[in-house]
Amino acid sequence: MQTQVEVGRLPRTLDAVVVTDESQRARVVQWFPFDYFRHYNLLEFKSPTDPLTPDEYKRVIARAYLFLAEVGENNLQEVTVTIITATKPRKVLKGVPQLVRFVEESSGRYCSDDKLSVRVLVAPELPLERRNYLLLLFARGQKLRETLLRLAQEGWWDIVRLAYLLHPKEASEVLAMSRRYPTLEENIRFIVRDLGAERLLREIAAMMEEDPELARQLSRELLAMSERVEKLLREGEEQKRKRTNGRRRVRKQGR
Repeated sequence: MQTQVEVGRLPRTLDAVVVTDESQRARVVQWFPFDYFRHYNLLEFKSPTDPLTPDEYKRVIARAYLFLAEVGENNLQEVTVTIITATKPRKVLKGVPQLVRFVEESSGRYCSDDKLSVRVLVAPELPLERRNYLLLLFARGQKLRETLLRLAQEGWWDIVRLAYLLHPKEASEVLAMSRRYPTLEENIRFIVRDLGAERLLREIAAMMEEDPELARQLSRELLAMSERVEKLLREGEEQKRKRTNGRRRVRKQGR
């Protein structure tokens, strides 16, 4: 017999908790497939390197009950648990009926028979609809490319730029095929603001002591990049000015 047995050493944290009232739930449904949300809504995200296994499912449920203990909630009807997965957790969904049973409510959405309201959303199986766009960024392969192409075609550039941070290779390939990509000037400003200068400067400062020669080389490259960006922006402004003047001349000649 053992006493004072420690149960688990993993962090007892939830990826996200969304607390909503009825009016807020109506707004959530416009952008996400969470029409089943209640007052407390717990979210877990599982990547290909951290899949949803039967043991991990137990840990998610355990964390959910710990959360209920912390907030003093006893009404399970006021709580939902959503697990969003990048790959299909086949063993959890069908392989352990003695633990939990799931039924498919709709494409990519599975509901459990657990006492808690638990749903598993499998990103690659979700329909290509607006309310699924952000969750579809967890998909891979062809489904991800189809999502990125649809986002570009419909002009969802904020989500496209988020996708670029998560999947730069796939996003670049898809955007190269799309004719509705923003102007060169807009993209340069995005890259410099969100991906480039500050991050590069921090890295350069950190490596100055360890590898001063490499740091100096990166500094030169950053300076050259800044000069090229400035040159491209000036050229873009000049071309825009010429097009505007050209349209004005055409209108005058037409009169």
